[in-house]
Amino acid sequence: MTYSLYSISANALSPSGCSAYTYALNGFKPYTRAPWYQFSEQQVDNFTENGGTNPAFPFMTGAGGWHQVGPMGWLGARFVEEQLIIQPALPPQISHVSIRTIVFGGAGIKATMNYTHTTVTRVDVSAHLPANSTYPYANRTMPFTVGFSLTSGQNMSISLGQTLVIENRQYFDNATASGNIAQCLPVDSEEHYQPGQFPLAAIDGAASTRWQPTSRNAASFRIDMSSVDYQPLTGVSFDWGRRPAISARLWFSNTTTVSNSTYTNSSAPTSRTVALSNIAISSHYNATTNDIVQPYVGNMSAFAFSSPVWSGRYATVEITGCQAQGDELGATIAEFNIFGADGAGVLGVASMTSGTSNNVTVVTVTPSLVAGVPGSQSTATVAPATPSGTGLPIASNGAGEMMHVSVGVVMMIAMMLVGAVMV
Repeated sequence: MTYSLYSISANALSPSGCSAYTYALNGFKPYTRAPWYQFSEQQVDNFTENGGTNPAFPFMTGAGGWHQVGPMGWLGARFVEEQLIIQPALPPQISHVSIRTIVFGGAGIKATMNYTHTTVTRVDVSAHLPANSTYPYANRTMPFTVGFSLTSGQNMSISLGQTLVIENRQYFDNATASGNIAQCLPVDSEEHYQPGQFPLAAIDGAASTRWQPTSRNAASFRIDMSSVDYQPLTGVSFDWGRRPAISARLWFSNTTTVSNSTYTNSSAPTSRTVALSNIAISSHYNATTNDIVQPYVGNMSAFAFSSPVWSGRYATVEITGCQAQGDELGATIAEFNIFGADGAGVLGVASMTSGTSNNVTVVTVTPSLVAGVPGSQSTATVAPATPSGTGLPIASNGAGEMMHVSVGVVMMIAMMLVGAVMV
């Protein structure tokens, strides 16, 4: 239920990125069980592996939270002082969706959504209303507001049988890091990852979500960049979250299989690789401050290419090892950015929409003419390098996890106080 409320909050408040979709996946995928997609209370049901707790099954509040994602999240339905408010925004990973009918004040609202627009139709729900009911909008036009609030939104009205087309809030197109061309693109991985720590989380424009493989062995994910114009790339950056990797490599290619082929020229590239080792990070682990609640600050690394690397249809990111100690789990990537020709290169990292600024050294790396083979990366331990020289100001995305928790709890309480019915 918690991640479903994170999704609802992110869709209402995020200025950029698609973490609302990442949270929606996390709200049901790790918790549903075959064959009927019933919810378990925990991501791992085996009590010997999850701290000795037997999970509740089926977990009804988990299912209830997920059922709120459509109307409360994507449609953005809110109920304030006998007024319906909607703020539609459908994540780009979903082509279209039909929201189940909402009954509010005796009026039935049916919504269908695609990425750009939402169609709202007033339908007859009299069969669902009690006899002799006195709902205010059962037999007359219903007012509603499109926007974030009653004061800032657009006031509209809808009568029985009427259909309205409303433009969606398409904030997903806003780049969290200026010049990043990889945000929210399709991504996949053949590696096993921790429950809910999806590959998409590494490129969803939010540092509050992250990708984490299950081991410290070489692990990778692949970004489908076929929808992006072919262009020279100037650099990349990482927000590692709390668990930076020891080393990393990048491949840019036109095929899903990366081989030892040679990168020929800018007009017909096969693949090119960039090796990143001795990874410098902007914020090191500090045991004395680890338990203090404070705004999120990520471990940042930025890399500029000594010469432009031409993009291809796919970009593959491989990491090896983990600088964190105490377990055998893999490193994390909270956010990975690829800076294209139209951006300010690696300097685009400094133009994130919000967050706390840090200093991190921009390391210049030279792309190799030979692709190499994924998985052949050395796993030798490399000590974290301390940033030095002229620092580049870098901002993390948002106020971090505590903001999401607080907003989620507030919205959960508000929803519990709402007397709306959905059929």
